[in-house]
Amino acid sequence: MTGPRVDLHVHSDASDGLLAPDELARRMRAAGCEVIALTDHDTTAGLASFAAAAPHAIAAIELTCRVRPGPRGTVHLLGYGVDPEQPELVEVAAANRAAKRAQVRAILQRLAREEGIEISWEDLALGGAARGEDAYVGRHHVAAVLVRRGHARTRLKAFRRFLSAERVPCAEVVPASEALAALQAAGGLAVLAHPTHDDLT
Repeated sequence: MTGPRVDLHVHSDASDGLLAPDELARRMRAAGCEVIALTDHDTTAGLASFAAAAPHAIAAIELTCRVRPGPRGTVHLLGYGVDPEQPELVEVAAANRAAKRAQVRAILQRLAREEGIEISWEDLALGGAARGEDAYVGRHHVAAVLVRRGHARTRLKAFRRFLSAERVPCAEVVPASEALAALQAAGGLAVLAHPTHDDLT
């Protein structure tokens, strides 16, 4: 006897996924997923439309947070069952988005200066989602442009050549204690994401 199909870690184009939240929810339900959670990076912007298309979805988020200084000093915390309107969570997520936008702007300047690769902010649309002033933006958006323009064959190779942690400025995301406190204030269950990822090295 098989149990329910579960996926508790997916991203929409509100962060670095390719599909709009409602379309993602519909495809997951069509694939037979009975328990699902949208865990976009540092934003809850997609949760309302995701839940409308999947009424039993779990409200969730994935927060980047710093555990020590340096290029590999961050981890990701998943928060399940959060109140997306809770002020502390809203503030922490907004601070992270601002930090990542600053990081990406510095990356674009370096690519233009050192590699002769000009990428505008408008080029960073991923999955058709425009990257407005408060939207999540990250290195994956830059990697997608580098692949699309032929500077790298895959996003992984784009990261290795242009976007490795050692080659980009650190994002000044919130400390882990603040991220954890925000998830708990929002009523969420905090879980360490991808614990074998090289962020921990």
